[in-house]
Amino acid sequence: MTVRGWFVGPLTATTALVVMGFVSLGLYASVGGLLIVAGVAFWAGAGVAGIAEPRRWARSALIVAVFVVVLFASYLTLLRSQSPPPGASSGGPAVPRP
Repeated sequence: MTVRGWFVGPLTATTALVVMGFVSLGLYASVGGLLIVAGVAFWAGAGVAGIAEPRRWARSALIVAVFVVVLFASYLTLLRSQSPPPGASSGGPAVPRP
């Protein structure tokens, strides 16, 4: 019995995201860092999925790509929905600091 690529690919991509989060949390602080993390997660997941099921590597890579894009979009949505920290000014240059 073999492991399915559509299962092991997203699982590997998620594992890569968690490992990179523990190793370097600073990558999650900028859009460029998020793109680097998403690229590494995609290549790790697609590579392992291709090794697991060589005949269906394209389908598995597409599933991993969609999975990473959904995670990326949900992470950005989660960041946008959070309220600013206390003391953050939302005004312009004429607004005095609290």
